[in-house]
Amino acid sequence: MRELLDSSSLRRLNLIECLIQNKDWRKIEKIAEQLSCSESTVKSDINYFRLSFSNELDFETSKQNGVRLIVQDTFYMDSFYQQIMHECLNVQFINLLFSESCHTLEEYADALYTSTSSIKRSIEQVRAVLKKYNLDIQQKPIRISGSEKHILFFYGVLFWEEYGSSFLKLDYAYKKEAYELVKAFKEKMDLSLSVTLISKITLWLILYFERLSQGYHVEENFQTMIPISKRIKDFMFESTYHLPFEITIADVTMISFFLESRYLNFKQEAIQTNPELLGVYNDIEFFLEALSKEVSVFLVNKQELKNRLFSQYIYKLEFKGLNYSLVGNNKLSVLNNEGTYDCFLGTAQRLLHKSKDTKWGRVVLSDTTDFFYILISTWENLTSEILKKRRRINTLILSQFGLYHERYLKEIIDVRFPYTFKSFLLTEENFPEDGIELIVTDHEVAEIKLQLDEDIPVIGVTYSPNNRNWSQLKDYIEMIFAQKRLDSGE
Repeated sequence: MRELLDSSSLRRLNLIECLIQNKDWRKIEKIAEQLSCSESTVKSDINYFRLSFSNELDFETSKQNGVRLIVQDTFYMDSFYQQIMHECLNVQFINLLFSESCHTLEEYADALYTSTSSIKRSIEQVRAVLKKYNLDIQQKPIRISGSEKHILFFYGVLFWEEYGSSFLKLDYAYKKEAYELVKAFKEKMDLSLSVTLISKITLWLILYFERLSQGYHVEENFQTMIPISKRIKDFMFESTYHLPFEITIADVTMISFFLESRYLNFKQEAIQTNPELLGVYNDIEFFLEALSKEVSVFLVNKQELKNRLFSQYIYKLEFKGLNYSLVGNNKLSVLNNEGTYDCFLGTAQRLLHKSKDTKWGRVVLSDTTDFFYILISTWENLTSEILKKRRRINTLILSQFGLYHERYLKEIIDVRFPYTFKSFLLTEENFPEDGIELIVTDHEVAEIKLQLDEDIPVIGVTYSPNNRNWSQLKDYIEMIFAQKRLDSGE
């Protein structure tokens, strides 16, 4: 939903994300260049944060060094993002669209304490985002328009990003009914749903019930691409018949589809009579088998992953622009995990392109990020298997205290950075003289460097490594693996 943010809100969000990545000093002019704004604008934004987030963010400034950000333990990026959204006029406007408490430009301008020209600009900016969800804004009266299923899913994403679980503190009707339905769904289907997931589903049902109470329904001819299981449909009829508003068969089908596609996942049995979807299901299996073979990682839970990827495919066809996993930018942080998955994802991308002419391949390639996130997060033991196969950094460990302390250093380093180092101990005299890439020591090692290579980086540690030592090791790990990827062309 970043696309809803105006330029000032987006710039401030990018500024914090730029500074929060590390604790180093950053030159103001470099930040301004990165954000495509003036240095005075950066300084103005810093002053804004000092006033608005004084308890969570502490900015240190220096004429010589620039600026660095000290983040307090009470700071959460999601909460910060939510506050940025709350203050954005476009978001405030689209919230009013949902409540339908205003009808004209003048009424929206009065409600938001702005001008009608500002509302017109917001309409155009919001309309560009809504278009991706097959939605639009009608005039006279001003309303959001489009398929009811797309309206519900759009607001489900928007309100979760804007409020998170604090949404349940807002004054919406039918909170109790929605929450009780979700709890019953969890128990009936024997699902492992965290408190957060329960809140997400509850939020969506609150929005749905709110729309139903206003007389909005899913189209009567609404049909899902794949049959809903009798089990969940029966459960939904039993759980909604007592609600104090009309709910149609199409509405029950819609809610059932949402819950089944997201939290139960469709299985092959549901599509035995549909050759096209059966073909997609088989394409996914072929892809997973080929990927598992090429990366030499056994897929323990192939059936589970296959069903989840198939459900994502159905979901994306049904709801167009919406992300299946609803993790926003968090999924990017998983994919960009210090290059851990680069080789795996490169292989997956290459295999996907072999399916580019199939319907499944085209859908996946239209947004691979969500697909890759599901692949990585669902594939059981994938990360540990990748790390086990990764070529280690040949490291020589030396201690002035001898063999036992060298063993001690090796053990705590391996615990801190598993699957990272192939460590050799100086005392054991079994290290390759031409293959050492890093030296870790608690004393001067000039003679050893002459014996090996003067260019080998050396990390001096205290008798037991401290936080500074761990940070140095982490920096060298990133540098060495980045060079390895560069050398191998990954």
